[in-house]
Amino acid sequence: MINYKESLYKKSPQDLIGPLVVFAAFALPLPTAWGSFALAFLLTAPFLRGRWNQLWIRLRSVRAAWLALVLLGLYALGAAYSNAPSAQISNFLGKYAKLLILPILVVSLDSEKWRRRAIGAFLIATLLAMAVSYARLFGLLSLFPDHNQPYAAFQNRISFGTYLAFATYLCTWQSIHDRSHRWIWATTALIFGICVLMVNNGRTGYVIVFALVILLFFQKYKFKGLALGLLTVAVIGSAVMMASPIGRERVVRSIQHYETYEAGKGATKTSTGLRLEFYKYSFKAILKHPFFGSGTGSFPNQYAKEIAGSHDIRTSNPHNEYLLTAVQLGLLGLGVLIFWGQSIWDAAQSLPSPNKAALEGLLVTIGVGCLFNSQLLDAGEGRFFVVIAGLLLSGVADFKSKTHSNHTS
Repeated sequence: MINYKESLYKKSPQDLIGPLVVFAAFALPLPTAWGSFALAFLLTAPFLRGRWNQLWIRLRSVRAAWLALVLLGLYALGAAYSNAPSAQISNFLGKYAKLLILPILVVSLDSEKWRRRAIGAFLIATLLAMAVSYARLFGLLSLFPDHNQPYAAFQNRISFGTYLAFATYLCTWQSIHDRSHRWIWATTALIFGICVLMVNNGRTGYVIVFALVILLFFQKYKFKGLALGLLTVAVIGSAVMMASPIGRERVVRSIQHYETYEAGKGATKTSTGLRLEFYKYSFKAILKHPFFGSGTGSFPNQYAKEIAGSHDIRTSNPHNEYLLTAVQLGLLGLGVLIFWGQSIWDAAQSLPSPNKAALEGLLVTIGVGCLFNSQLLDAGEGRFFVVIAGLLLSGVADFKSKTHSNHTS
């Protein structure tokens, strides 16, 4: 007979780390406040684990973990030479502080059981968010407060579409590799896919899910699969255009906006036109300080200088993480960002198949998303990336630790 009181007393502070990670993953697609609380709790993880020498060994063993600290360090250094007001510097630096969570998870989480539970918790929460979205569509719940994104669940359509696209990918991968539960995974993937492509009207989600389809074919057939992936994307895209008024309207509007921009007629009044304007002026700002940038939080000021004398709209965010990084930290910061992404892809190759696929899919999700949004800066998507990447990369630290122990024994 189990003595529950005795087993409770045997619990150590380290045993709290797994549940904290599960809660953090579960909170990702839910209201933003949940995620903020979860990150605050995760900051305690290294103290719960203790054994500081082992934490240092785990950090050194995962290049992607310490590169996250390098990137954060560049933002801290950039604060010293920024021309932005102190409040603005603090605002940007505070948003990038979430990068700390990735190495914290790498050094703190050492359980494959809790990694699986965390990914499962994310999928369950995304299912819940998707149910809310469908309930809005069918009139069972009130629409999202912003009338431009009526069927979003708890966060805006860009964040929601990003989570849906990644969940679609995870379930599709499982349907291919888990024969005993294939139809369950395939059905779930289909429901997720319909929501991201035909219910939610965030175009970023469309592009990400198509990129992940191509990744699935690449994973299966390597470079031969790229053509098959592109063909599949064309078929799915055509089907969505014919079957979904929501998807068709967003795609057609994007094309019209681009044509309007090219014709020079009211470009800045359209979302596509605004983004293209942001990109153009961001490139000009980069050329002014190409190597080290103009400092952390300097983007709004630099952008304002570029549009001075025109009637173009000011912005504090170019909706492109790569351009935002280059304006603030120059080509040095952009190089570190790209090298960091490469290190994450390389690290994935040492993981077991499900985690390897999940990490590759996560990198494609954020890598593509950052072309159209500043997703590391943004609260939802940035939190999503550092939590999922951190818990998956912790498996690399486990592998390296075991290898090190075998060599020294």
